[in-house]
Amino acid sequence: MYRSNLKRMLSIGVCLGCMLFGVMTFAQEQKGKTILMGVQKDIVVTLDEVKDSYVLSGEYVVPKGFELKIKEGVKLVANKKSSIVIQGTLDIQGTKEDPVVIRASGSGFGAWDGIKLMQCSGEISHAHISGAKEAIFCQHSNLRVWNSTFYRNERVLRTHEGYNVQFENCYFAENKCVFDAHMCKLELDHCSIVRTKEAIMPGSWGGKTICRDCIVEKNRLGFCGASSIEMHGCVIQDNGKFDIKNDSSSSGDCTGNWWGKRKTELLKKNGGTKLPQVIGNVVNLSDFLLERPEGCGAQDYPKETLK
Repeated sequence: MYRSNLKRMLSIGVCLGCMLFGVMTFAQEQKGKTILMGVQKDIVVTLDEVKDSYVLSGEYVVPKGFELKIKEGVKLVANKKSSIVIQGTLDIQGTKEDPVVIRASGSGFGAWDGIKLMQCSGEISHAHISGAKEAIFCQHSNLRVWNSTFYRNERVLRTHEGYNVQFENCYFAENKCVFDAHMCKLELDHCSIVRTKEAIMPGSWGGKTICRDCIVEKNRLGFCGASSIEMHGCVIQDNGKFDIKNDSSSSGDCTGNWWGKRKTELLKKNGGTKLPQVIGNVVNLSDFLLERPEGCGAQDYPKETLK
């Protein structure tokens, strides 16, 4: 009994010390769960044991020159106000059959703080990220994300001088808002943005957003910002107050898109009248597509984790 109590007290003391001084990679053996917390001390840490449950508790920091790898099938539960701060390298590599799942321990929007990339680079493949205040924050960082799902986050992406952020074959569903991209080149290829609760892009300045072969439908509000926007070969329909609101003096190129069946019929009848819900005088809307293009939107994302 004495040894058991002493062992328990020493374990608590070590954990408290790690929380205070940030010297721990992660603590293990808490009812079969692996706890991520503090500052990563190993050059490379790989999460690949799908038999265990990983829990993110507080702030987990990956310093410059260090790397965090998360392999297929890993499920990471994030506690309230927890976050992953990347100053080195992030590599999340799920598969179609076994995606990486990162979700909040509680319910609702903004139940954990999200992933923060600070002057670094990252790659995310076949992941499902949900319930975050900001699923991804990028500052002076490059990021590529493909074949991933972002579901019911308060915001998916916020950047400050984010450099270059790319999303390919990604599915964004039922988030409060999606992008807040300042001083950043944001590229979306074959993505689907649906049922956004507020605005897809509530504000953006000093950057450029390019959408190719995307589906943008059934959102409360569309893209809004003071940065340049391009959309080509996209399906844009059934959105609320507006599809695009251009507050910038720089022109937006939104040529060659399909704006829904009803608008297409009116466009044919009226000979190309500017019927799409676009606010602003510097958006080029010519060369409407008169038929819905095939192959638009996300084609390969972890659907089974959408609930």
